[in-house]
Parts: sequence; C-alpha cells; structure tokens
Amino acid sequence: MKLTEKTSTKITNFISEHCNLSVEELQKVKYGIDILILNSYKLVIVFFLAYLLGILTQIFLFMLSYGFIRAFAFGMHARKGSTCLIATCLIFLGLTYYSPLILLDNLYISVLFIINIISLMLFAPADTEKRPIINPKKRKILRIKAISALTLLYLIAIFYCDSLTATILTLSTTVACIMINPILYKIAGQTYDNYKSYKKKEAL
Repeated sequence: MKLTEKTSTKITNFISEHCNLSVEELQKVKYGIDILILNSYKLVIVFFLAYLLGILTQIFLFMLSYGFIRAFAFGMHARKGSTCLIATCLIFLGLTYYSPLILLDNLYISVLFIINIISLMLFAPADTEKRPIINPKKRKILRIKAISALTLLYLIAIFYCDSLTATILTLSTTVACIMINPILYKIAGQTYDNYKSYKKKEAL
C-alpha cells in the first residue's frame, strides 16, 4: 500500500470513528483526502520551480484563475501522478514564464474568452470515470457557475489588469477550458460523458 493510500485511510478511519457518516459519504471524504495529499507535493514542486524562475507571484495567479474555472467546469485528469506533475510543470510554468513575450491585447483576449465561453456552454462540466456527475440539475448549475466565473475573470482582465496579468488570466482559463474538450479526452484514451455510461449501468 502506497504512503498516500495509508495516510488517507488512517485519516478517513479517524473521521469515521468521530463522525456519523454513511459509507458513501466516507468514500467521498477519502477521495477528497487522496486528491489533497497528491496535489500537495505537486504544488510544493511547482512553487519551488517557480521561485527559482522568479515567477512565484505569476504562477500563483495562473493556478488560482485556472482552479477557479476548474472548480465548476471540472475536466480531464492524468491517470498517473507523475504524468500530471510533468504536464503541470511544462504547461503552467512554461506559459507563465513566457507570458511577458506573448502579451495579448484586448482583441485577442476577447476572442479567446469568447471561444472559452462557447467551450463551457458545450462541454462543461466534463466529468471523469471516478466522478461522474449524473444529476442533470447539478450539471446545469455547474455550467452556469463556470460561465459566470469565466465572465468575471474576463471583466477583471479587460478593465482592471495590466497587460501581463491579463495575459496570464487569459492563458490559464484557456488551459482550463481545453481540459474539458472531448478531443483531448479521446487523445488521452479516456472516456467522455461518463455520467451517460453510469446511467446505463444503473438501468441494467
């Protein structure tokens, strides 16, 4: 048993002993703990590399805006932690580091945000095999929240940010919206619209 699994199991057992939770609720708690532990070491590595590159503040902004959209739109996850870490370093650090050389103007920012909003309207929320979002009402609410969050970031980027900050916000939200595209799921060999498969299994 991996260290992550052992740690999350111990914490979940502790919660189970002190809280009156159902088996389903405990499974959700354990899943959340697994994600937290797995992401903790990745964040440490990413922030350390960002510090060495002199972009610590910028990477924090990138990840914050990315996570803001991701919280409602969801999206694809790498199957392996190592793959996720490498992709995160290459994409997040790469785009943030080179953003001063890109510096998008308001026209390009607006075009990208429009494309991203359309993407959210079509594909959000994009679930995973482990976490299918089967409730239609919840899916609708998440889609509305994702679009609202993206619109808010667009307004902030256009009216309140300098060129560099606006570029970082645009690039980070674009990455978040790419992560929900079914083409990316297909390239990665992962199933899309998992809630539909879940409903079929229930019907059987």
